Amino acid sequence: MSSSNSKFSEAETGVFWDLDECPIPDDLSPASIYDNIKLALKNMGYTGRVSIFAYSSANQSNEEFGSANIQLKAVGAYKIPMFVVDIYNWGVYHPDEPTNLMVITKDISNSFVSSLVYLRKTENNILLAQPRNASGRLLETASLVWLWTSLSTGGRPIDNQSGSSKVAIPSPTCSPETGVFWDLDDCPIPDDLTPALIYDNIKVALKNMGYNGKVSIVAYSVANQTKEDFDFVNIKLINPGTSQEKVNMMFKDVYMWGINHREEPTNLMVISKDISQDVDFVSALVQLSKKENNILLAHPQNASGRLLRTASSVWLWTSLSTGGSPLDNQSSQVATTSPTCSASRKRSSLSVANKQKKRRTKPLHKKRKSRANPNPED
Repeated sequence: MSSSNSKFSEAETGVFWDLDECPIPDDLSPASIYDNIKLALKNMGYTGRVSIFAYSSANQSNEEFGSANIQLKAVGAYKIPMFVVDIYNWGVYHPDEPTNLMVITKDISNSFVSSLVYLRKTENNILLAQPRNASGRLLETASLVWLWTSLSTGGRPIDNQSGSSKVAIPSPTCSPETGVFWDLDDCPIPDDLTPALIYDNIKVALKNMGYNGKVSIVAYSVANQTKEDFDFVNIKLINPGTSQEKVNMMFKDVYMWGINHREEPTNLMVISKDISQDVDFVSALVQLSKKENNILLAHPQNASGRLLRTASSVWLWTSLSTGGSPLDNQSSQVATTSPTCSASRKRSSLSVANKQKKRRTKPLHKKRKSRANPNPED
């Protein structure tokens, strides 16, 4: 196995460690873990400064970690969102220099792989440690992978990692896409509608405001839902076990949307109860709005606060679900210029919608026999 190349050998290494998934072995301490991680890195040629951030939803001794120069983050139920955000911010805060980024957690092959792929493309050398063997696209992104039992004792990485795989990043598209993240429990389907009609009516509402790009909808519900009804209209249905898991997954997916589309303008719609008191969620949306993500909201009742100032349009769910207009007090106008591929790279002059001066499209209702004709019967 090859050791580090010269570009990364003296670069700083940021270590992001999930303590719950990769706990400290019984015969070790935070101080010995710190020393052993540095030893393992040094043995592979990484001799730069090492910063370690540990995340745990359980109670830990702050003093023990602090004395070992490990920054402990007691994150409770928000561990996964904070973990993802901090990893991404590491890349953001080191834009002009090569760094090593080590992630210690369970197999994340199906989670935030895309952010690591992007960070690798921006001078971040990805290193991984996991409690068991992993596989898939994630391993192709990492230059080295350890088992936690080996890394925690200063050992060597897995021998079959070559670090030579190439991972492609899709090029920006011409039409701004809209990602819709829908809390089904907070904003349920009205009795006279179906998932198919909701899908069509959301597209109608967006089109009438000038948003004509592709629409992707993800729905979240703790309650039992008929998955086939959602699959039929390409709405991705996610059934988390608890309400807190639902919030965490929705938070992570919203943030990941911004990460995965950071090279192009997008529209990002959140359909949920008033989340203006959720400081972490609001802060994430505010940050995403600064990265060419146009924020759209829908609530079951009127909302207020900082979040509304971030959104360009806000609907009541009763209106959006039937293809209606946003609240009258939302005055932001959608640009009439259609963005092009070349223009989308000029981030200072991006437009996030393609507004056409057409007759407003009318919504659909359950009494209709076919969805082919957009004009409802009288």
